[in-house]
Amino acid sequence: MISYLLSGEHIVFRLPYELWIAAKYVGIIKKTDDKFISFISVSSVIGISLGVAALLVVVSVMNGFQKEIKDRILSVTSHVEISSSKSQYNDLKNDFMNKIFGKSSYNSISAYSSFISSQAIILSVSGLSKARGIQVTGIDFKSYCNVSDLGKSIIFGDSNDLELDKSNGIIIGNELAMIMNLGLGDKLSILSPDFLSNINSFTPKTKQFLVTGIFKSGYYDYDANVVFIDISNAYELFSDNCRCGIRILLDDIQTAPYISKKIRDSLDWKFLVQDWSYSNKNLFIAIRTEKRMMFIILSMIITVAAFNLFSSLIMVVKDRESEIAIMRTIGISASKILTIFTLVGLIIGLIGTFIGIVSGILILQNLDFCVNLIESIMKVDFLPSDVYFINKFPVDIRINDIFAIACLSILLSLFATILPSYRASRLQPAKVLNRVK
Repeated sequence: MISYLLSGEHIVFRLPYELWIAAKYVGIIKKTDDKFISFISVSSVIGISLGVAALLVVVSVMNGFQKEIKDRILSVTSHVEISSSKSQYNDLKNDFMNKIFGKSSYNSISAYSSFISSQAIILSVSGLSKARGIQVTGIDFKSYCNVSDLGKSIIFGDSNDLELDKSNGIIIGNELAMIMNLGLGDKLSILSPDFLSNINSFTPKTKQFLVTGIFKSGYYDYDANVVFIDISNAYELFSDNCRCGIRILLDDIQTAPYISKKIRDSLDWKFLVQDWSYSNKNLFIAIRTEKRMMFIILSMIITVAAFNLFSSLIMVVKDRESEIAIMRTIGISASKILTIFTLVGLIIGLIGTFIGIVSGILILQNLDFCVNLIESIMKVDFLPSDVYFINKFPVDIRINDIFAIACLSILLSLFATILPSYRASRLQPAKVLNRVK
């Protein structure tokens, strides 16, 4: 143990001499006179902190994008969906009411709503005829708003009185409205994939609707390709080829995969049961894969910093050969020398990691200011409104990501100390001291 004397008295704390010497080499306890050693210590800390900060910022922004996309998707869809053909719908609803809804084992189900869905063609006549393939979903608007945020997504029209059932009203997405040049009060026709047959020809089922609402979820695929009509109109328009079912809202969205499997078992696998994560499986797999790849790529910055630490420790060992020889001569074992230089790398890694995490969090908390500053300097727009559904970078800082980044940084720092520490412990005092003479 090593202690300091202050005015004739020992100070309160004492440090193991290995830690004291390591801290001295880094420049924490006593400022070293060797400016070269100070420089390589500072440069190693800066390299590690930059890598940690960059990795934390990118991962947190990607978490934010993933959360934002999930929220946008859930604004127009439900947590769990049970579906069947039109001919099986009555059996589905009876089984749901008898086996699922209201049962104690399904207390997490807070609301449900019936739906009918099918692909169709939408046709508008405003100067020039425009046609587009879309997904038509028949709903009971009031109950459907209990399982999704559709009511909150209405940007044009009275969400309290859309008259879907009274005037053949239809709700369309804002992207579809722009593509088809439609607005409130415009009329359009839906052409069903089913046909009416007569003696001479086959005619597609057609029904005219009045645009009574326009929604904006912020998720382009929905806003451009999904429309909502009253469930009674959908029932008339589509035959047995359409999908009918029930959409469910849960108290906890994270239980959706478990609840969907449980419902599937309760209904004896007679109907298709999907949760929101499965319905958008490919999208979230792509986002997760991209996040992992970015983590690996940006980890290279920390790896480069660890190599810098490795070379720095090699130079420290070379510079301190005479001191190491003296320590060995006075009885300090090779294992203690190894510990000292391992602690040097660990201290640098800990300091760099701490500074990097704090810097990363500060950058994330002021990300809008940083982005605006860079945009003004470079004269670019990173998130043009006509391409992206958001106007600022979303941020989601997660404790597990901070922990993973910190562990990676510290482990790489420790790994970088292995060879220099081993080399220091294997120095022969006699050879070094003779060379000094």
